[in-house]
Amino acid sequence: MENTELHANVLSNSDGFTELIQDPSHPLYIHPSDNLGVQLVTVPFNGTGFVIWRSSMLISLSAKNKLGLITGKVAQPAPDSPYFPLWKRCNNMVKAWITNSLTREIAISVMCLSTVKEVWMDINERFG
Repeated sequence: MENTELHANVLSNSDGFTELIQDPSHPLYIHPSDNLGVQLVTVPFNGTGFVIWRSSMLISLSAKNKLGLITGKVAQPAPDSPYFPLWKRCNNMVKAWITNSLTREIAISVMCLSTVKEVWMDINERFG
């Protein structure tokens, strides 16, 4: 994973809770306007027109600074890392964005995969 320590500030509250404040340019940052229902492409992928769908998804994910999750550049941290909950939340958000851009049949076929990288690789292997 890229050096997340350079992109986050750690604050300690009086109750002992350690809070991570992320830089908006960090790939694990989720903007308050981002939500699970966001559709990144206008027409869900149904098995045809893969090149156009893939290109549209890559542009959208790049604009949201999330390409590293599908390429593996932003790797899953260890479960005991303070960054793991941030990564998991971001992974789930991007997974929802991708599955929202697929027809129901294709989305169901990738829902059991754990990481968005696995989802992306599976779709690319089957349709690319």
